Amino acid sequence: MRQNNGQLNPEILEKDEYLRRTVESLVKYYQPIQIYLFGSKARGEEGQNSDYDLLVIVEEKVPREKRSGFYELRWKMGLTKATDVILFTKEGFEWRVHVKNSLPSVVMEEGKLLYAA
Repeated sequence: MRQNNGQLNPEILEKDEYLRRTVESLVKYYQPIQIYLFGSKARGEEGQNSDYDLLVIVEEKVPREKRSGFYELRWKMGLTKATDVILFTKEGFEWRVHVKNSLPSVVMEEGKLLYAA
């Protein structure tokens, strides 16, 4: 298990308490390499019904049970706003980042880095 000595992005996270708590929870639960915010919130185009779109890069594939376990943990912690968490392994992300219009390439174009290990 990798030690978590990463850095949160205070410029973005200090402005949004819910996002900060969500990212901190993701860091504790998955011990990711990086976490990005993407979509309308990252572009500054969010509306009243916009959700949080988060891409989480992890070292190794996360078992299905552990992925679903995070959603249960979120609810217990009161993190109930609409949030999409998409997991990519580092290898899978790097493989797709150069493919035009792939999610990793879109995230690299418009996403905001929230956390880096």
